[in-house]
Amino acid sequence: VNTSRSFVTTKQFTEASAKWNSILSSGENICLVFPHLSDHKSRLYQWIQITESKKFFPIQIDAVEVNFDEKEVFEKYIINQLPESSQSKTLNDSLKKFNRQLVLVIIEGESLFADKNYKLLFFIQNLLVLNNNVLSLIAFEENVYQHASLMHTYDKLFQNILYYSLYEDSEMAIFVEHLCKSWSLKIPAKTKQQLITSSGGSFWLAIEACRDYRDTKTWNANTSGFRRRLEILAKSFSDKEAIILASLSRSKLHKNIDEYNYLKNTGFITKGDKLRIPFLDPFLRMQLQPMETLEIKKDQVFLRGTIVTHAFSPTEYSVLNLFISKPNNSISRDEIATAIWPNNTEEHYSTWAIDQAIKRLRDRLVSLG
Repeated sequence: VNTSRSFVTTKQFTEASAKWNSILSSGENICLVFPHLSDHKSRLYQWIQITESKKFFPIQIDAVEVNFDEKEVFEKYIINQLPESSQSKTLNDSLKKFNRQLVLVIIEGESLFADKNYKLLFFIQNLLVLNNNVLSLIAFEENVYQHASLMHTYDKLFQNILYYSLYEDSEMAIFVEHLCKSWSLKIPAKTKQQLITSSGGSFWLAIEACRDYRDTKTWNANTSGFRRRLEILAKSFSDKEAIILASLSRSKLHKNIDEYNYLKNTGFITKGDKLRIPFLDPFLRMQLQPMETLEIKKDQVFLRGTIVTHAFSPTEYSVLNLFISKPNNSISRDEIATAIWPNNTEEHYSTWAIDQAIKRLRDRLVSLG
């Protein structure tokens, strides 16, 4: 990979790359988790550029384009990227001549879990186990815990899971200034601040906003290019992630699940549990509209695929189950009373209690979004 290019250096990258080097120096491997549609490729190329002449020797493994279906192909691929003075017929002999730490860099970590790469995972794991001077640095733009079933089998690859977040507004301002200088733009201060805030820490969105201003000499969050990128970003989230982001102001039930932790650690959710990219909300809701909203399967309540049974009291559950079992039908008070008090219904019957049960159920559904 040709990495001879200039990069915007941010405080986050400076601190993060120092930590990566520290962990690699201790002889452990790194799994990096970035936000969706981030600048992770630039950050990895930047790290390679400032690292390759020092203690580490990074080699990029292209798991997207190259088929590593045989061990010999994998080893030959690595040998060919080593300095000529270290190249031998076998990888083991080559590594014996090598006096630096070899770091296997995989920029598209998601590709490791493609069907065609199941052997590659084994090859990398085995190489890391057998060679102390070989390390790995793998980057993902997704919640890696969705692969939890494989993380134990390939434990070497996931020794240290580190998150890289969306940027702070101060770092966004540095990046926008860089774009203005590169493109000879003079964006008014008020427009520039609006652009930075609307981009919500995403260089990818800020680039499009600056491009819109360059081409039209005006900008707001409703320009077609910016809206198109918001739509693409919304579609990049899994259903569970989109649900969590769209219901932040109404529901706290998702805080203990992996998807919430991924969104929080990568900055899509702020410290105050708000959406970091403010104009993303309507696009998330648009994405969720076609989904089946609420259903009960095997006595469990699912809201857009997430189990929320624990959010309902027994009475609320009984009434909800009745409503779901009779869609598009009128339901009488007597039917609701029977659902609430299946035994001795007449003895317990109370119009006030029925009204309160319906009110509590309605409030519960609103709180869940």
